[in-house]
Parts: sequence; C-alpha cells; structure tokens
Amino acid sequence: MRRGLSGSGPNHHSVADAADPNAANAASSSAARFSSISRSSLLNISAMASVISRPSLRVRTVASDCFAERP
Repeated sequence: MRRGLSGSGPNHHSVADAADPNAANAASSSAARFSSISRSSLLNISAMASVISRPSLRVRTVASDCFAERP
C-alpha cells in the first residue's frame, strides 16, 4: 500500500516546482551584487527564456501532429 500512495506523485511535482523559485532567487541574489538594472535584465531574460522554450516545444509537437494528420 505504501508504494501505491498517490502522495508520492504530488510531492515530486512540488519539489520540481520549488526548484524554479529557488533558482530565480539565487540568480536575483547574485545579480543584486552588480546593480538593480542588471538584476532586472537577468530576471527578464531568464523569465522570457523559460516561457519561450516551453511553449515552443509544445508548438513543434502540435504542428508536427497536425501535418502528420493532413496528407
């Protein structure tokens, strides 16, 4: 029964989600040493990269599926 607990799934996701904020906090703290401008720019770049990279992969897979369905 312990192996079949659904709690293991959500816990794994929570750990993965917590990794992103931790990385952002580390980047912001290290960037804060230079200046507020560099920090904001680095945060914006990292945010844009994370947002753009994830949907792009999904769009590519969806587009390939659409083209595959249409002869």
